[in-house]
Amino acid sequence: MKKLIFGLIIIGFTAQMNSQTIELKEVEIVANYDYSQATNTKFEALPVQKIQEKLINYKATNPEIDDYGDVAYSISFYTPDGKIIADYNTEGNILSTSETYKNVRLPLEVLQAIAKRFPNWTIVEDTYHINFHCEKGITQKVYKIKLMNEEKVLIIKANDTGKFM
Repeated sequence: MKKLIFGLIIIGFTAQMNSQTIELKEVEIVANYDYSQATNTKFEALPVQKIQEKLINYKATNPEIDDYGDVAYSISFYTPDGKIIADYNTEGNILSTSETYKNVRLPLEVLQAIAKRFPNWTIVEDTYHINFHCEKGITQKVYKIKLMNEEKVLIIKANDTGKFM
């Protein structure tokens, strides 16, 4: 009997409650999803992540019309660590990019491959190149690395998995 009375009291209180309405924030569709998936910015060095985020979030305010009547534009992003030259279409989607970064943190796979193949060599500087095309994805992802051993200098190229070219 106690359980029945207690159950009726609970039902009586819950029936009197007002339902809550939750307003959700406006959803924004990411226009450059292909680029963000292809570059996978989470695993890039921090300076690379920062400039790529600016590239993804860029909104054109005054695109120019070319001779063919298409609205397309090319934008350059510069930082002390690197630069990106990006081509956009009329909807603001990235068509292609050419990216160059200097002295970024190398991926662990590249560092291990260098240590294994070139022991006693020191990394002096590196340049990271990325090329993206909207239909092909990442077409090039190369590290150009300058090594030094005493007075000898060696320049090598490796991809992001540590394979030498």
